This record gives sequence, structure tokens and C-alpha cells, in this order.
Amino acid sequence: MIRWLPLAFVLAVASPAFAQEKKEAKDEGKDYLSDADAKKHIEEWQKAWKKCKGLDDQIRSIEDLGAKKHPKILDELKKHLGSGSLEVRITAADMIGKYKKEDKAADALFASAKGCCNRKETMELAVKSIRYLGNTGVRTKVKEMLPFFDHKETDFAKEAIDTAGALKSKDAIDPLVNMVLFLEAVKEDTNNGNTGGQQLPGGQYPGANQPGGQQEDEKVKRKKELLNPAIQALKDITGEKLNTGTEWKRWWGKNKATFKELEDK
Repeated sequence: MIRWLPLAFVLAVASPAFAQEKKEAKDEGKDYLSDADAKKHIEEWQKAWKKCKGLDDQIRSIEDLGAKKHPKILDELKKHLGSGSLEVRITAADMIGKYKKEDKAADALFASAKGCCNRKETMELAVKSIRYLGNTGVRTKVKEMLPFFDHKETDFAKEAIDTAGALKSKDAIDPLVNMVLFLEAVKEDTNNGNTGGQQLPGGQYPGANQPGGQQEDEKVKRKKELLNPAIQALKDITGEKLNTGTEWKRWWGKNKATFKELEDK
């Protein structure tokens, strides 16, 4: 004899994933405030900010401000991203990076990175700004980030490469393939300035033109620090598991016209 279970029970058992998705969707928006609550949150925060007695208090205060989300709160965070102590600015960048799929958040972090990456004293903020930009998931910024692959500071260049991989934008594939080809051609066992590289079809990758008298040493340094991250970024963007520039060039030549970007996880 077949017993028929209530439909609601069947659906609950058969679709736990659906229930989890609904919960996650609800949770995702729970830290966004209404206009009135955002105004109150900012007013209370401004009072607390005036009472801060030192750097640790200020960092905690910025974290408290960013614990809730609203366009007005984002505006407050952007103010502290642009001025103040380096530690406070980095904390503000972290909080801004928590705004998922928010173009204004990504724009602010990109501007921070661009404005800070040419001064040694603000390089840490530039690196963190690019890292937190990756947290926003805004893929459209990758195209603007490509020149960062060429930055003379390899820590910053590597962070840009890693972020391009995290955002999974196809805009980075061509530059990364050319970058891998160029870096692979750099010889590490030479003292005579001959890197063994050849002119690449379609031009050099961003990062090939390093100024200064230690140009070849810089190329070797960039190979050691950027080659593996560039290959990993290609893997992250495409889902493929190739390991050499030749393999990537061949694969991209066959798939460029039909390639579709991977979905965000």
C-alpha cells in the first residue's frame, strides 16, 4: 500500500538546497539599512568617532561604520579611504570591498589604487585597494586594471593579476597569455643582457617595457614573481588547467570567439 505524504513535506525534503538559497538571499541583504536607519547609524557613528582617543579606536570605529550598508554609509567610508592615517584608510578600503556588485564601491577602490600606487608610503594601501576591489565582484573594472600588470612594483602587479583572476573577466586573457609567453622567454642564467625573448605576435604583454639600467635584472625578477600568478589567473578565469604559454596561446586561438565567462560562485 502506497502512503501519500503531504506535498509540503515532500518539497521540504526534496529541495533543501532551495530552502538554503532562500535563507542565503535573505541573509545577504540583512545588513542593508533603510534611509532612516542609515541616517541614525551615521549620526551615532559620528558622535563615537569624535570620542576616539587613538588609532585603535579609529580602526574599530570605521569597522563599526562599515558593519551596516547604505549608499550614505559608503559615502562616509569613501571619505576615510581618501584621507587620514594609512591604517584607517586600509580599514575603510576593506569595508568598501564588502559592497558586492556595487560599481561605486569598485570605482572608489580603483581610484584609490591608481592614486596611491606611485608613492612608496601609500603602496600598501594601493595593494589592499586592488585586493578588496576583487571582493566586490565588479568585472567591468578589469579592463581599466590591465595597465597595473605593467607596474614596476611587482607586489602591486601581482595583486592586480590575482584580482583579475578572482573577477574572471575575459578582458584579461589576451594580456595574460602574452605575459606568460614573454616571461617564459626570459633567461635566468645570463649576465650579458640577452633574455632570449622574441617579438611576440600582436605586441608585448603589459609589463614588458621596464625602464632603467637594470632592465634585464628586472625582467628576471618579474618572471620569478609574476609568471606563476599569471598562469594561475588564466586557470581561474577560464577553468582550464594548462601550464605553458604555448598551450594557452593555442587554446585561446581556438576558443576566443566562443568563450563565455564563468559564473560567479
